[in-house]
Amino acid sequence: MENKNIPGQTPEIMTRKECAAYLKICLSKLDRSECPRIKLCGRTVRYKKSDVDNWLSKLAGNATEVNQNEESL
Repeated sequence: MENKNIPGQTPEIMTRKECAAYLKICLSKLDRSECPRIKLCGRTVRYKKSDVDNWLSKLAGNATEVNQNEESL
């Protein structure tokens, strides 16, 4: 299966490097994160863009809750 990515567009299924670039973090930080991943055979890992986006949304929601709780103190 050939990867036919359109330049400037993030693919729906990302490699480790693509996901780290998408999140603008280093590979080691991605590995330590709780970012949702799909484990294939061996050490091969892929990241589904929609899962990563949902995870980011949840993180942003939690950050907003923490900020609102700190302001009410």
